[in-house]
Amino acid sequence: LAQQNLAFAFFDYALVGLPVLIVGIIYFALIGHKLLPEEPTHTPAAEYTTDADYSKVAMWRKVFAAGTLIATVLGMIFESQLGIKLHVIAWIGALFLVATRTISEKVAVTAIDMKTILLFVGSLALAQALVKTGAGALIADTIIQSLGDNPSPFMLLAVVFCIAAVLTQFMSNTATTALLVPISLALAQQVGADPKAVLMATVIGGSVAFATPIGCPPNTMVYNVAGYSFMDYVKVGGPYLILAMITSLILLPIFFLFYP
Repeated sequence: LAQQNLAFAFFDYALVGLPVLIVGIIYFALIGHKLLPEEPTHTPAAEYTTDADYSKVAMWRKVFAAGTLIATVLGMIFESQLGIKLHVIAWIGALFLVATRTISEKVAVTAIDMKTILLFVGSLALAQALVKTGAGALIADTIIQSLGDNPSPFMLLAVVFCIAAVLTQFMSNTATTALLVPISLALAQQVGADPKAVLMATVIGGSVAFATPIGCPPNTMVYNVAGYSFMDYVKVGGPYLILAMITSLILLPIFFLFYP
């Protein structure tokens, strides 16, 4: 985005993401919870069966942690006004917690998931390779040609969204988005569309990892703790995935025009 002089505001994602969240809450309140197994499908991993006891944490630490979280989120919301990048704001919040001894350095360091960082770095490298080699443009051209002459903007948007939605069930959302961003940009350039519309479809599509336990780290964590099976995710998350896709494809053309 930075290379294309494009940027989304902090709450731009909420235009589609918030309705998807509301649909999800309603779905799980009315239907989803009934599809969950009454007993664990498999035995939870031993390392996840011990619950941490937070009752002995000092009240001042809780207050400092909550206040720092609120301040960090507000800083991210007003990123442009402050002139400080999101990642710097996050680091400031983390360093403040360590400096005030709200948490120890050891706890702060162990909280960093190096697998996620390495995955993110590797995904960015792959994305750059797609741009530099022209593979991204080739894939985008193939998609356009498969849709025939003068494909409708909605069809292109739907194709980008669906590709991202399918890939993110088996790859992390970070890897999926990083892989598809250069393809989406090339696709937008070839049809003369607003890149932000295509990119938002990519981002939202890459975030609906509901139907498998390997789509994103929270899914995997719950899989290990609750003892769910792969098919439990398919049965419960599959319908929500369909509802999220329908909701997104209705709202994306409204809030993010292909040809503004």
